[in-house]
Amino acid sequence: YRLTSCWVVVCGRDANPQLFEAAFGHLQAGRISEAEGDFRRVLKLRPSSMSATRNLGAVLGQQQRYSEAADVHLLELRFAESAEAAGIAGKHLMRAERLAEAEAAF
Repeated sequence: YRLTSCWVVVCGRDANPQLFEAAFGHLQAGRISEAEGDFRRVLKLRPSSMSATRNLGAVLGQQQRYSEAADVHLLELRFAESAEAAGIAGKHLMRAERLAEAEAAF
């Protein structure tokens, strides 16, 4: 799914599929804060959910909450090394003017 300025990863294997379905319904209807809440609930149930982590970061970035989005994407890197996650985190860190951290992420 392409949502304005962010990519949303669809992957419900490691989390509650009903919450993911609800989150995407909220996104499609423009209810971003509800989508954020659903992804946070998934992470409470499964803190290691890569897909919920990635999607939460994307939702935060879409809301221009760049510092929070970067922190979420940096959490994703704790679970698995990913050049894509590092690049996304770096982009959000730059937008949040956390330049030294952005350089390290890239």
